[in-house]
Amino acid sequence: MLGETAFFLGACYSLCSLVAADADRPVAMLEHALPLNASAADRYRQLLLPLLKVPSPGRLHFDVYEDVDPATSRARIWQYLVFESDEAHHKWMSNEHVTNWVSAITGLLENEHLSKMRMTFPEERPLPCLKEAVESPYVVLVQMYTEDPKQYKLIEDAAIPLLAPTRSEAGCVYYDQLVPDAPPGTPPPYVQEVLWFKDKAAHEAHMQSQAVKDFVKATAAAKVGFSITKPHSYSMLPKCSQEHIEYV
Repeated sequence: MLGETAFFLGACYSLCSLVAADADRPVAMLEHALPLNASAADRYRQLLLPLLKVPSPGRLHFDVYEDVDPATSRARIWQYLVFESDEAHHKWMSNEHVTNWVSAITGLLENEHLSKMRMTFPEERPLPCLKEAVESPYVVLVQMYTEDPKQYKLIEDAAIPLLAPTRSEAGCVYYDQLVPDAPPGTPPPYVQEVLWFKDKAAHEAHMQSQAVKDFVKATAAAKVGFSITKPHSYSMLPKCSQEHIEYV
């Protein structure tokens, strides 16, 4: 997989925050929670959103999203966090604001699902900014999966070539590609994408891109399923400076 880093070189923009191989690997958390009812959702949201402004050493990224749960038609609230290491994640969880929040939300949720993730490339760091300033980004969360364990590796390998061309699209202002954290040598059961587009039209153009067509063709044998969520975002990122981004 690491040999595929050459795909980054042709991008219109690339992460300049790649780190040494001996550095701690980033840890990502993707969670969705289902409040019991509308009033519980209001309270949960009210308690969660202030955490976006709480600083924490080693926290690289924090987004809050909301969509409608397809099974219950109730509000479903997401958190996407990335930390530079497990230690940074533990520091966040022991932060007084977070521990108070955990206590305060007791009894508000019907269920919640937390996935510990890692970036596709261990050296990658998510950018704390957008390639281009957008007032109302069109956020899309995509899970690409297969029911056949023998095809897990095929999906992971086929997803890697999506990175550079997707990031280079004029309408894509942010893109992370992740897989569930697992022991070395264990193929992940799915690939998770976090995408921010300028607007709906930019997303539609992405879906018609050659990179997506190539992915679909390469994974035909795996009978890939797509779980697509288009949530409202409560987060906003600034436009990247040359400190974070380099044009190639």
